[in-house]
Amino acid sequence: MSIQFEYIDGRRYQTSMPYFAPVDETEIIRLDLEDTMLRLWWGNSFGSPMAERLNGEGTKVLDVGCGAGSWMCDLAIRYPRTLFVGLDIAPMFPGENPPNAAFLECNILEKLPFPDNTFDFVHQRMLSGGITQKQWENHIIKELVRMTKPTGYVEFVEADSAFYSSGKVTRRISNACKYYNSLKRHAESKGQCGFIGTHIKGILENTQQVTNITHDVKDIVLGNRAGKSGEMALQNILEMLKSLRPALSKSMEITNNHFDALVETFMRETSVYETIWRVHRVYACKIDTPV
Repeated sequence: MSIQFEYIDGRRYQTSMPYFAPVDETEIIRLDLEDTMLRLWWGNSFGSPMAERLNGEGTKVLDVGCGAGSWMCDLAIRYPRTLFVGLDIAPMFPGENPPNAAFLECNILEKLPFPDNTFDFVHQRMLSGGITQKQWENHIIKELVRMTKPTGYVEFVEADSAFYSSGKVTRRISNACKYYNSLKRHAESKGQCGFIGTHIKGILENTQQVTNITHDVKDIVLGNRAGKSGEMALQNILEMLKSLRPALSKSMEITNNHFDALVETFMRETSVYETIWRVHRVYACKIDTPV
């Protein structure tokens, strides 16, 4: 797979695929922060009732859009008898990983290199910025269900692309980006869905291949009013905005310094308005025979 990169303000960005976050060590640190933040929010690493199977022999887990591999490497250490496979288009995999964890560079927008019914647990999160509504409906969710074994679980975690209870500048920044890491103008022209979390349950139902669908929603108040979880959420978003400053400044037709000033105002507004970031977690069990 040939991937093209460019450097802007010292950060490395992928140009050959619709991946808008940087691909570098600083982004890996942010992804690690995001993984810790999500585990703190939910109180666990996954919602699906998979713990018993992960403790058993021969269980296989696929992490789609695994980024730096934080989620699956943590679980690979906790469940050494389970095989974990991570896929991502951006090469940010760790140089060293647990012996029961493997990584592949793959494009989720294409058919993935695994037979039907391969994995006991298929996990995916935080990809909405680079995927269109039609791709979710016609390919992504069907493909993940295809690779899940009967009685296995498929799980999605996605955040809304808008903040709730927000100030004027916060709305301006929100309107300039999609899921905080894709340009709004580009996203609109390509059909990206910044609220896919609200639609996943319905798309899963339409496959007629899953049952016991659970949709959990977590609203996090940004900043120290919500304690450690709120502080980590705000820091995660600030790091996202910092990494996207060149693209968002250009999109908004403002200077980098002006953008930095808006981010400072955004920080103050989150405290005044008790701004909320909403995250969805949807999981379901694959049935033995499609209805």
